[in-house]
Amino acid sequence: MRAIKLARFNDVVYVNAFVARSPRQGRLVYKTSRLAGLWQLDLEDLERGGRWSVGYYIDGVEDRVIEYDVAIRLEWGGYVNEELDSTYVLWLSGDSVNIALPHEYDSRVAITAPRVCGHVNALLEPVYIWRSLHYYVLDCAGDLRVFKTFEELVNWIREQKCTEGHDVIHWLEWYVLPDVEWGEEEWSDVVGRGIAGRPNPTSDDVIKLVQKYLAS
Repeated sequence: MRAIKLARFNDVVYVNAFVARSPRQGRLVYKTSRLAGLWQLDLEDLERGGRWSVGYYIDGVEDRVIEYDVAIRLEWGGYVNEELDSTYVLWLSGDSVNIALPHEYDSRVAITAPRVCGHVNALLEPVYIWRSLHYYVLDCAGDLRVFKTFEELVNWIREQKCTEGHDVIHWLEWYVLPDVEWGEEEWSDVVGRGIAGRPNPTSDDVIKLVQKYLAS
């Protein structure tokens, strides 16, 4: 069995983006290259479209081989193999997101990542905001969002205001992550220097913190 523990910032983000999106139908594709000694896992949303890749990009490598291509379906606590029904392929436990290929009872490849998203109560889902090439928001209650400009991000933040007349955004846990290097940096290092915002902020509270640390 090959055991892989994900720690890189972008890998953790992409696995948890899939968990946050929670498509009803999905697909996991695991690829390897013997010459390069690398692997790649694609997590696909078959419901609304979208793909997140973790590991090392090998789609252009000549000897790339697809070792596992598994259709999955959302069930309580994770995703089961479409062909085997109650057999899990991706599931949440404790502080981990677990992936087993081809499935949990025949785990030839076992991948774990820190569990950032996937709580029972949507109000408890954290939000992370950072800047790399663009502005990014990992909204664990919904999706990974990308904004090309600060103005687009500001507009989205204002749209998160409570629709029931409260002048707040119902985020109990949210962070601005300065100085993110999209690549080899580890998730724990990035989050360790994150700036926590106060619970239930106003739109202006969020915008001011983002502007202070990301909009330079």
